[in-house]
Amino acid sequence: MHMNVVVGKDVIQLFSIKERKKWFHNQSFRYGETTYEDDDGNEMPIDDFYGDEYFKSKEDLIAFAGGESDDFSTIDNSFEVYVKRYHSFGEKDFEYWKDKAKEFPKQVRFSPSFDCDMRDFGLRESNRFLGTTVYIGEDIYFAIPEEEQDKWDSFDRYRAEDRDDKWSDDLFNDWEDLFNFWGTEHSCYACGSVYERRYQGQLTEKERKDFEDLASKTDGNQLRIY
Repeated sequence: MHMNVVVGKDVIQLFSIKERKKWFHNQSFRYGETTYEDDDGNEMPIDDFYGDEYFKSKEDLIAFAGGESDDFSTIDNSFEVYVKRYHSFGEKDFEYWKDKAKEFPKQVRFSPSFDCDMRDFGLRESNRFLGTTVYIGEDIYFAIPEEEQDKWDSFDRYRAEDRDDKWSDDLFNDWEDLFNFWGTEHSCYACGSVYERRYQGQLTEKERKDFEDLASKTDGNQLRIY
């Protein structure tokens, strides 16, 4: 079990040549504008990339490279990927990278090995990225302007079902946390869609207040900011 910290070309420059050689593995050769190298070392069309050990999806890879949507042009000869592996990783390490790469938050990813997930390190799924992730319930989502709704991604659809005392997921600590989110004491009403949006850096005071004002008008507390 280990954690991979994946950094880009601007973040790697924050370290000395000696530190780079000692701590980081250069994985830039795996990704190109037209092809990528899969886990077996085979060269595959970049359009077929659906995630690997370091990036969750095609969109994640492009965002790391500074591109938009399906634009692979940013994954050119100047594209760089370096990986530092931790066998022990926690909140203190996360905060170190948050400060170290504060000028280049898009160029950092935290990717656990395939045999574990973020919770094994005391972190949430949203901690895969630097910056702030906001989660809102469907009542808040439908209260924001339609043009703003397009900037949100669907996180999960929660259905009415019984959950035992050990239940949790990437957003909620347990079923009580889920019930508080929806403002209910009954599993049949603890259901609905949750949406997420990632922000670079911290929210402004106005952005946070706007979300809190919207949340105050809904049942429960359909807002989580991490």
